[in-house]
Amino acid sequence: MLATHFRSMLVLTTLSATVAFAPSVEGQCFGGDNLDGPCCQLAQLNIPPMPNFSLPALGICWDDCAPTTNGSQVNWSAPAQTMCGQFMSVVEVADPLVGVPVLVGDATLDYTRTWEEFDPVTLQRQQVWRFVVKVNFFSSVAGFTPCPRPPCIDLFQMAFFYGYVDWAVDCDTGVWSNATMLFHNCDLFIHGPVSAQPGFSHPSTTYGVVAPHTTLNPFVPAVTFPAPGGPLVAEAVRNKNNPAGPTVCTTEERVLGGSLIPLAYGCLCGASTAFQQSANLLSGTGFCGSAFDSMFIPSTFPTVPWVHMVSTSIGSWSTTATYPGPESVFANEGLFRHFDGCTGDLSIEVYYGATTTGGVPIATPGLTPNFIDIVDNYSQPVSGTPSLPIVGVIHPTDHLVYVNVP
Repeated sequence: MLATHFRSMLVLTTLSATVAFAPSVEGQCFGGDNLDGPCCQLAQLNIPPMPNFSLPALGICWDDCAPTTNGSQVNWSAPAQTMCGQFMSVVEVADPLVGVPVLVGDATLDYTRTWEEFDPVTLQRQQVWRFVVKVNFFSSVAGFTPCPRPPCIDLFQMAFFYGYVDWAVDCDTGVWSNATMLFHNCDLFIHGPVSAQPGFSHPSTTYGVVAPHTTLNPFVPAVTFPAPGGPLVAEAVRNKNNPAGPTVCTTEERVLGGSLIPLAYGCLCGASTAFQQSANLLSGTGFCGSAFDSMFIPSTFPTVPWVHMVSTSIGSWSTTATYPGPESVFANEGLFRHFDGCTGDLSIEVYYGATTTGGVPIATPGLTPNFIDIVDNYSQPVSGTPSLPIVGVIHPTDHLVYVNVP
């Protein structure tokens, strides 16, 4: 049955679409993030300041895994660092037809990694910095429900979205580009008994916003399967916390081995036979002794709704005209067991994030076009008693996992 049928206000200042940034060396990219080093050591993150941005976007609503769309606009303030490797940005999703923001929220951005891309046709070289996003969206437009504004925001005054955002800079011109995807899942995952907002609101409907969405490079909602899988060929795990305090990072721990194994496909949010979701067993080990593996607990399903890591197909950009190129996107969430090789702690954790596949060719050695970036939003020691709520609101981040498959 599993294989065939699956069942979170500020005013933004005016934002600019592109901002110039001068790389440290003419014609070269910015460089590394300074997180390499011996196991469990202290490090200072080295990334440039990221500019604000505004992009035309696509609001997407899936009912029974079938999409409808609405033109939107997303506005992001410049990220402000709150901890080493963690930032805050105010995000606004506006409906251009009525000229008002329908979603506004404070987003937590967890920096995962950076890489370079090179387009052999245009000869453009750029460096990308990726962040996993968790955002508590609010709305002052009661009763107004254009896609992607979920109805639960009227019931609970807040809606938790998650996903990712990229900042990419042209290494020669210093011009910035961006891409982002934010997702709000159906009741099974976000409004169940372990949620901060339990109840019935949109049992068969999910919500997303993706940018950019332009004539030159439109985003097309689609079921893009099979999702990528295979052995982990890169990159690392990281502990956000360390004894030196929140202003210092911990070096990243390179992956030693692991795999992403697709298990089953279906529609977990409705009665459709569309294969929008996949259940994926993600596991890995690190050079410093850390280990993680996704979990499925049949005896607690659907209260604990995750069938390992659940990936939802969002769709694809279709051309090379703008960043990120012809790239496909998935939203990821799942229940994991995580052993921290630096602290010796064994925890049960809920992770959120995204997968991207394709796009502009990767120029960083060792990386493939298949990126899986997730961070935890709930962590509980295995020996402890679970505390509620588990989902529905931003919780502190403890661990980050960012890996690639072939």
